[in-house]
Amino acid sequence: MNAQRTRVALIASSVALLSPAALSAPPRPGDYLLASRTHGSIIGVNPLTGIATTIVTGPDAFDPSTPPAIVGTGPALAPSFRLSIDAAIGGAILARTCLNPAETWGLFDVDASNGDRSLLPGTDSALWDECGDVIFDGPDAAYSTATGNHETSPDDRGRVIHVDLNTNTSTLVSGDARGDGLGMLSPRALARLDAFTLLVLESNIPSGFGAGLFKVDLASGDRTLLSWITRITGERRMIVSGADMGPVTIGDDEGGSGPQVNGESRSVCVTPDGRILVGAASNFGPFFAGAILEIDPHTGDRTLLMGDAIDQNTGQHLIVPPSNDPDFGGFEAPIGLLTTPSGGVAFTELFGAGRILELDPVTNALVVVADLATQVASTDNRFSGLAIYWPNYNPGDLAPPFGVFNFDDVLVFLAAFVAQDPIADSAPPHGSFDFDDVLAFLIAFSEG
Repeated sequence: MNAQRTRVALIASSVALLSPAALSAPPRPGDYLLASRTHGSIIGVNPLTGIATTIVTGPDAFDPSTPPAIVGTGPALAPSFRLSIDAAIGGAILARTCLNPAETWGLFDVDASNGDRSLLPGTDSALWDECGDVIFDGPDAAYSTATGNHETSPDDRGRVIHVDLNTNTSTLVSGDARGDGLGMLSPRALARLDAFTLLVLESNIPSGFGAGLFKVDLASGDRTLLSWITRITGERRMIVSGADMGPVTIGDDEGGSGPQVNGESRSVCVTPDGRILVGAASNFGPFFAGAILEIDPHTGDRTLLMGDAIDQNTGQHLIVPPSNDPDFGGFEAPIGLLTTPSGGVAFTELFGAGRILELDPVTNALVVVADLATQVASTDNRFSGLAIYWPNYNPGDLAPPFGVFNFDDVLVFLAAFVAQDPIADSAPPHGSFDFDDVLAFLIAFSEG
């Protein structure tokens, strides 16, 4: 199969741009949510067809009118490559970015039903200064990173923050005087390794300072450098019992061995079977060539699964194409690594034109799930975050209007079941169909 094709052939009549009315509808269960760093919008995409189904919030990137229609009310999300999003099972959506046009950093709640945006109280304090990633910690809490003001005074005082979404209470988890270990410079990406540990990935901004992948102990805040992702010698402070013990130089003799990069490091995820994958990139000239690296959770050693990287010892350019397409032209700076119900890892491109790609981490096959460059009015639409929308919904209620059961729900279920579309799976994110799903649908439909 050619990797430039989407998983499912697009129906010609469906490729046409959707009407503004359709684009302002709420996302459907299982849609991918994509953060547009060009417009400050969040877009819903059907992963089965690759078609954008809705503008969840923000400016309508599909409407060429001037000024564009705005979905939702509240403060605008800055159109920045630092825009990050996550969604919880239950339908809550969080966006980590800044107010536009003011440089006020914070965490924003997005109402998927109408696109309204609100800045969560307290998340615009100095603790949250500048931007990072956000991941839910259950339905009522979240973790985030704060980079510090690296553009005016670069330092390694990056932080990890926990916020209780019921009380709007922010707590410092790691960084500054909390936790022993190396300081973190521009911590960007987050992933939950296990019940006791977070993974935190530095972004290598400002360029030339290197990027490390850290393990952070949630109880103590202690930081351990797991892998040195960038082929650049870096320097960080060592903190012990709250005291600054001075700078430590990090080079190729620590933080694991294996292929590295020299550019952006923007995303990390943990697969259901415990594999750590990092999305990074190297600047080889005209663009930031992307790489997916697997990190050994014990040694920090790196393996290039796919893309472009640099040999740690020789500095030579390494290329590993997808297993299903040796002539694949590559991808740019992967961001938003996301495990999917089907067992794959989806991501988008920080400097690309709007593709969603999905890697099979077992076979190393790569497919293009969606190509939004053919669907949007903008000629420079780029993305910086990816999530899956799983609201609280009855598993038999699959077609709008949600909350009402009719024959349309039956048609959607039957079509999805035949296509093995994870949208209609009765137990998200279960991701596969069997007779139990049929029974669950029938029960839900009868009770509806």
